[in-house]
Amino acid sequence: MSRELLRLSESRHCLVDLFGAAPLAQQRPQASDALLRAYLRHPGRVLAALLSRQRLKRLSAGRFHYSSRAIVAGPWQLQPQFWFNASWSGDSVQIQLMDCQLQGLPDSGPGQGVRLELEACLRAENAMLVASAKAALELQPGPLTGWLPRPLFALVGRQALLACLSRLESRCQRRLPLSALAWMDRGELAVQGIAAPANQEPF
Repeated sequence: MSRELLRLSESRHCLVDLFGAAPLAQQRPQASDALLRAYLRHPGRVLAALLSRQRLKRLSAGRFHYSSRAIVAGPWQLQPQFWFNASWSGDSVQIQLMDCQLQGLPDSGPGQGVRLELEACLRAENAMLVASAKAALELQPGPLTGWLPRPLFALVGRQALLACLSRLESRCQRRLPLSALAWMDRGELAVQGIAAPANQEPF
């Protein structure tokens, strides 16, 4: 039975329509983009909207830890722990997964035999948010999983990878509009010379 390293990759791209037919988007699309860029300018605010605020912890400037809900993949229930770097590049938020521990595999300690890579980007365009993500998963069969046929092992890994991306896309569509619109309503930002109110920062 082959015990070679298995690498899987997937990507997602989606448009998040915050305004729909709202007057702000119809009459002042450039202002809408400016407002959205002001919202995205602080990565901690974006991560708090995408993830669970209670599970997210800021470690230092631009570095965060997140304890995710469990993911069911085949016969296993995985408990992911994530460490992110997030930064504002001037026109987009760049999010990179720096480390991940998948607890719950029967023959590995945290992170052993499993490597997850994730890069995501969010930017404002035409009064919408454009979100994209690339993810890769490396799996090394261990003593208790090496007996699985390679196609089945690959299927289990792909299920876990797709579950992560599907959850991220769902949160972009459901949580980001609520968070961004509420923030803009509270801030009452001017169209010109936009500056985010200091008291709006979640971290």
